[in-house]
Amino acid sequence: MSFKHNTFRLWGYYGYEKGFLGYATNKYKQEAKAAGKDTLGDDFIISKISDGQFNLLEDFKKAYFKEVKDKSSRGLTTVAIDGTTISSYDGLLALFKAAVAKDAATIKTDNKGNKSVSTSHTTKLKEAVYKKLLQETDSFTSSIFK
Repeated sequence: MSFKHNTFRLWGYYGYEKGFLGYATNKYKQEAKAAGKDTLGDDFIISKISDGQFNLLEDFKKAYFKEVKDKSSRGLTTVAIDGTTISSYDGLLALFKAAVAKDAATIKTDNKGNKSVSTSHTTKLKEAVYKKLLQETDSFTSSIFK
């Protein structure tokens, strides 16, 4: 799961060539070997992708999330989801809290004590938000942030 998330974050931040291919392929394998590394690790890759700005993948993630949080506090592209107009992080958060609460109400326990929960409300909301933002940003060629 981390690989997929890291790959998409790096793709979104640095673009397909530099971010996606740089992280998801062996693009830097020979350079790592030449630098005396036994394996091609995340830290070597992020240093290369970021041109030395980050030496640890965790440092990139912290900076990335701070930037996203800062940008989202200024507002989001306005979208309508199930009749509700959303243009802020707080508005989006409220929708997700409601969806998660609906899903949490479906917790079931089987005869062995194992619990399960449906995530259908949350999944449907994620899909709806994605599709609306895709539409409103011309396939994400413009920013989701105001």
